[in-house]
Amino acid sequence: MNTEKIGHWISVIANLGVLVGIIFLIVEINQTNSLMQSEERYNRVLLALAGPDLVVENLHLATALRKRNSEEELSADESQILDAYWTGNFISWQWSWEELDSSDLPVALFSNSLRKGDVRASWERQRAFLKPGFVKFMEDRLVEQ
Repeated sequence: MNTEKIGHWISVIANLGVLVGIIFLIVEINQTNSLMQSEERYNRVLLALAGPDLVVENLHLATALRKRNSEEELSADESQILDAYWTGNFISWQWSWEELDSSDLPVALFSNSLRKGDVRASWERQRAFLKPGFVKFMEDRLVEQ
């Protein structure tokens, strides 16, 4: 009888240990999820800062954007620079579309950008190389607005 009680208590203690381990695991998973969400927000900030940094670091791009915004005539080189710039933006936007909930997407930024003639022309040249679902998203919600 004594050994039976000891076995019973050992079993209870072992089960409590399993419960404590499960609780610890839940806490660790929640902390990991919080850290991953924080890193994702930080990476989105870095991505958002990359665009302005690119303009600041590239005088030719800055000049082409300034001329475009003031509706000055662009040289062939400047048009090509802007085309490459917008292609990079389209790829970045596609990544955002794939990775984020559509309610988190900066739809106003996309649609305002695509209203510009050179951006629309670049879109028409690059859309065949982008994922069909993203192209449909852009055209259904943005291009036709």
